[in-house]
Amino acid sequence: MNIVEPVLYQCRVNPFGTAIATPGSGLGAVKYGQLESLIHNVARAGIKAGLAPGDVVAIYVADSIFHAALLLGLAQVGVVTMSLTGTRLPEQIPITAILTNNRQAFANSDKLVAIDASWLQGDGRAPEYERIYRCKPDDPCSIMLTSGSTGRQKGVALSHRMLSERVVFNAYAKGPLIAKISRHFSSMNVSTLVGFRDMMYTLTRGQTIYFAGPEPTDVLQYLAAYNVESLVISPHDLRAYLMDFEADPELNSPFKVIVCQGARLSKGLADVARARLCPNLYTSYGATETSTVACGPSHSLARVPGAVGYICPGVTIDIVDDESKPLSPGREGHIRIRTPHIATGYVGDSETTARLFRDGAFYPGDIGRINAERMLIVTGRTKTALSVSGDTIDPEIIEEVLCKFPGIAQAAAFNLDDVMGISKIHALIVGSGGIDEQALRSHCVAQLREALVPVTFTRVDTIPRNAQGKIDRRAVLDLGQARQSST
Repeated sequence: MNIVEPVLYQCRVNPFGTAIATPGSGLGAVKYGQLESLIHNVARAGIKAGLAPGDVVAIYVADSIFHAALLLGLAQVGVVTMSLTGTRLPEQIPITAILTNNRQAFANSDKLVAIDASWLQGDGRAPEYERIYRCKPDDPCSIMLTSGSTGRQKGVALSHRMLSERVVFNAYAKGPLIAKISRHFSSMNVSTLVGFRDMMYTLTRGQTIYFAGPEPTDVLQYLAAYNVESLVISPHDLRAYLMDFEADPELNSPFKVIVCQGARLSKGLADVARARLCPNLYTSYGATETSTVACGPSHSLARVPGAVGYICPGVTIDIVDDESKPLSPGREGHIRIRTPHIATGYVGDSETTARLFRDGAFYPGDIGRINAERMLIVTGRTKTALSVSGDTIDPEIIEEVLCKFPGIAQAAAFNLDDVMGISKIHALIVGSGGIDEQALRSHCVAQLREALVPVTFTRVDTIPRNAQGKIDRRAVLDLGQARQSST
């Protein structure tokens, strides 16, 4: 079954219900009847543009409703979509075209297909889908980009079957309250796996999903008015929304449940969120490669340092040694994950696939243990990748950007938690002469995602290195912490 068919069914039986809303954006909101027309119009426009079943198309569109219509319309005719959150394309994934309404972002690409509102316009009639594309369950539907455990961008292919199974799994993996709610707000953009999956979960049930518009805080005034009862959010965004709620005492929180995922949720941030926004705060642990594998209420997990959730039904997590042999219960070791809807590897990256996908399992690079309550406890990582705001990045990527700036000879990136437990990137730099920090920051902003731009640049005489000449990450962290404390 094509993943879009359940959505089209809801469009027919619930045409006047609101499907997607993005307060403050150009389109604002669409009802299910309108969404059906958008899906058919995009399908026709894609065919007219020469796209065919099996083509891989990158999408770079900021508006969530426009983006969603492209994902659904193209999937209906067998085009494999890959949403972009930035302008950098993964070199190992061959693409047919780049669809964007921002021509300047890819002006030098010969694969650019400039799109505009005309892709959404038309008579709304359904093309002859059976003639164009007959879907098989294991046909690829979408390629989701992830930084994964290595910190370098990779693609995970999701089939129609796999995505459908993950949507169904989401109905019970996040606790009983989510299943009873019909209006959901996701701070994760539709271009992310979480945002896309939550949208499909909502639309296949005829419910309403809200996304943030160009100004994320614009949605706050609508939440109570429209009785938006659930929130899916990262710790980074949760802190930002909390600051807005605390700045306005008259702003009421309508949420009955909040699910926080994408990064570690600190006890301090969880306590404040439960007091101001909603007592039913859950944390979730998983990966693009596996989907959710553990979840639990934050107040229960807080009593065990490092706990990320109770292992979900149908998920198998083993704690293994360096030779991938299972350790006895309670021992700490490498985390190995198996789920019924696990990915098989990374598109066009056989080397990383062979290293992280073995024997039907995925190795996320985390160290941890499982206690007697089947609670998963993450205590560290095996690699040097930095985890920030739901992103994982190889510090060398940031260091390469820094060293391209005039005057900087060496650099080392590291992350530290702020007072609310939100991880932030910092950098040590070795340079000659005066360095314009504002210009350096602008240089980084132009090449890195916002969350990955260092918040501080600290001048040092030398970068700590080991006997092999490689950056000593532990020493860098210790030096960075000491310098931060002194200032």
